[in-house]
Amino acid sequence: MKKFLAVTAAAAALVFATAASAQDAPMYVTQDASGARMVMGGEAPAPLMMGTDGNKPADCPAGSFYEGAQAQIFPCEGESEGFTMMAPEAGTMMPDGQPWPEGAMLMQPNGMPAGESGTQKSGG
Repeated sequence: MKKFLAVTAAAAALVFATAASAQDAPMYVTQDASGARMVMGGEAPAPLMMGTDGNKPADCPAGSFYEGAQAQIFPCEGESEGFTMMAPEAGTMMPDGQPWPEGAMLMQPNGMPAGESGTQKSGG
C-alpha cells in the first residue's frame, strides 16, 4: 500500500471541512503496512486515532479523527454526530469507478439512511 504524506495544517482543515459533505466524496478508512489508519476521501488523508474508553484522545489535533465506542468515528474538532464504519457492499465501486482498496471501511454519517453513502453499484 502506498505510504502517506504528512498532513499539513491547511490540508487538515480542508479535510475536516469535507467531512460535512461525505455524500459528495464518500469518506473511508484504510490501513497502511505499518498499521497506521487514515481517513480518505477528502483533499488529503487525515489520521485516525483510537479513543480511550470511547472518549476523544487528549492529543487530538484539528483535521484528525478518532474512533470511539462501537466503531464510531468522530472529528477531533467541532460538533458532529459522527460516522459508523461499515464494509462496502459487494459490487460497489468508488465514485471514480475503481474498486475500494482492500480492507477499506466506509464512513456512513450517523443520521443518514442506510444505502445512501454515495457509493456506486457496478454493472450494466
